[in-house]
Amino acid sequence: MTPAVNRLNSSRRPMLDPPGSEVALLMLLPALLACVTQPEYFDAPVDDSGEPVWVDADGDGFAPAGVQVLAELVDCDDSDPTVTPSTERYVPEGWFSRGSPGATREIFISGMCAQVHEVTVAEFVVFMQDMLERGYDNVDASGEPLFDIDDDDDDFEETVVRAEAGFEALPGYELHPATEIWYHSAEAYCAWRGMRLPTEAEWEKAARGVEDARSYPWSGGELDCDHANVNLRDEGTEAEFCNDGTTEVLQHPLGVGPFGLQDSIGNVSEWVSDWWYPDYDPDETDVDPQGATEPYWDEQMGFYVRMTRGGSHASGSMFDTVWARYPEPEWATSNGVGVRCFRSLD
Repeated sequence: MTPAVNRLNSSRRPMLDPPGSEVALLMLLPALLACVTQPEYFDAPVDDSGEPVWVDADGDGFAPAGVQVLAELVDCDDSDPTVTPSTERYVPEGWFSRGSPGATREIFISGMCAQVHEVTVAEFVVFMQDMLERGYDNVDASGEPLFDIDDDDDDFEETVVRAEAGFEALPGYELHPATEIWYHSAEAYCAWRGMRLPTEAEWEKAARGVEDARSYPWSGGELDCDHANVNLRDEGTEAEFCNDGTTEVLQHPLGVGPFGLQDSIGNVSEWVSDWWYPDYDPDETDVDPQGATEPYWDEQMGFYVRMTRGGSHASGSMFDTVWARYPEPEWATSNGVGVRCFRSLD
């Protein structure tokens, strides 16, 4: 049994094709993304001699990071034509208000990119298949497990199952967010994509934006099932679930944030790189804070504590804000915890 808190019951691109139905579903995912978030293509401007001011190296019609264009037109990886603003969104450098209402602090975050949606089961299966082909059967290169395939501490089916070819997504869950993954396996997946986990400050800016100190990614309105897949209960009240578990990604366009990210609130909470501490460090830098450098040991619970952000389908409305901070045991998996990868920009 793997303990967990946030639960209903309490190298770069792959070199292999995914097995079975994952092929068709991964081909479908960009189309779904395009329907919701794809901006217009445009031609690079030219100078007085007719030469382009910037070069679109991968030919996808979007400007590389560093070019002065609208954020929603920035290509986060101009060497890869599959990376466009429909898959990753640019978050420009600058200041934003971090923290809960009445206790915000201005923080500067360098430019970065974030995945539009949470990593799906089908995407994580491709990673597991690639590792298997390299000789790692549901483990990373250091031998640590990737997916909690034998988890038995809740009523939810495991969304990755063993198959003749290795692994496959549980039918019907291919486009749901990947869950039952540890902190270290979320970290390994992002590194395999050439990305990384965000700091909690980066996560909050990407979800919240810079215009105001809002509590939700969307502007105005309250938390409801039209905006996010959440548990609407308040602390001390009965559960009020929007759905019985996770939903497919990209199902809540009303909940999109200022930078185009979807499902930042609800569905699954997302691992960040920081160690959990009950409060922000008052001496922490205001520029690109990295969080606590020492592990936090919870004496009462008896484990080291990491952190997730965004709340899940089960956690409750008190955790479903852009500023809520949620502790998770470092060695825990959950049907309510997943991952969204971020990209550094040099």
